[in-house]
Amino acid sequence: MNDLGRIKISRLSLIGDWEALASEAKFQPALMARKCETSLRHLERYFEHQFCTTPTAWCREVRGLLAVALISQGWSCKAVAVELQFANPSHFCHEFKKVWGVSPSTFAPGANTGKRLPGPRDASSRDKEWADPTRLAECRKKYMEVNRISLSENRSFTGSHNAI
Repeated sequence: MNDLGRIKISRLSLIGDWEALASEAKFQPALMARKCETSLRHLERYFEHQFCTTPTAWCREVRGLLAVALISQGWSCKAVAVELQFANPSHFCHEFKKVWGVSPSTFAPGANTGKRLPGPRDASSRDKEWADPTRLAECRKKYMEVNRISLSENRSFTGSHNAI
């Protein structure tokens, strides 16, 4: 590998808050690469080396975890879709099912009937840290800070948590 490649890897290694960067880039890997002043292909190589996944899969996982946090607070699917910058509520539900294997309403308050909640699908050993409740809380807190949402703030949206 040439020196230029090492410089780019070093620059990407200096990014400490990938969740905030992803949120700023609307969870789109191409925009993330642009914000990092690198190519999408280089970002993909970096993610493969650092996170053992693609930027797209990583963003899907992060948005899935943030969605669970918001839905468990009573947010509607429609509100979560807007907050996490999905094209529409149907797109949100489709992507959510790719990550969790169940519909978003499974995580809504009162929806848990004593059954164990599912974890992310196809999690490799490296990805299992994302299913950790502590990691979920950290990710949610960072997202809330980046988007200036108070953790105790009660945002009101029309419709129930199951509304799509």
